Amino acid sequence: MKKLFTVLAVLLVATALFAGVTVKAGGTFGFANMSNATKEGSEFEDEAKMSSHGFGFGVGVQYDLSDKLAVYGEFNMVFPKDAEIKYEAATVKVSDMVKEEYGDFGKYTINFFSVSAGVAYKLDLNAVKLVVGGGITFNRAGFAIHVEETTAGVTYKLDIKYAYANIGLNALVDAKYMVAEKVGVGVTLNPQLGLYNIAKLEAKTVPETPYNYDDKATGFKVSFAMPITVGVSYTF
Repeated sequence: MKKLFTVLAVLLVATALFAGVTVKAGGTFGFANMSNATKEGSEFEDEAKMSSHGFGFGVGVQYDLSDKLAVYGEFNMVFPKDAEIKYEAATVKVSDMVKEEYGDFGKYTINFFSVSAGVAYKLDLNAVKLVVGGGITFNRAGFAIHVEETTAGVTYKLDIKYAYANIGLNALVDAKYMVAEKVGVGVTLNPQLGLYNIAKLEAKTVPETPYNYDDKATGFKVSFAMPITVGVSYTF
């Protein structure tokens, strides 16, 4: 994750050295509905759907190819407070599951991030600048559970990580109002359609036990996510 942020920062600084580049940043609200690929004889033998929503941040860059065309890159990170897992006919919240299974010893985190890129068409409506486009996307939603308990002087730990990663298509609708010649405020919609899923489940215990496992399933599976970012932009 740190490497991803470093690469993104370097790209933003590098592209800012050229004219026709717009960089932007702001707060993001996003929601995601994911389904895992399935694999017989594994932890992913059946489909489990995960839905979540929350707030985070987003950054983006656009580079003008001409008066009408541009290429763009978008990055969003969202930190939901909770998520729902639907398995067969049952639906359970992650918070309830952790509390029921591990009580006060269990803690959890949920996150979502996406990286999108594509080509866009620009519309100049005087003070309003509109960019509409599409391309490819990679996103990942998941949760991690950490359990720690000390008994008779021995500390037992359990870490579980469940992740849905998806490769697919994205669309971009970016509208901003220019409050100054180079400064704009606006909103960016980045709907994402996942088509290929990589589902992973890891469990590690300390001390190590036979319950440790690492499983993965891959395959075509449809998912949907929508980060919506409101923020400011600067055009060089």
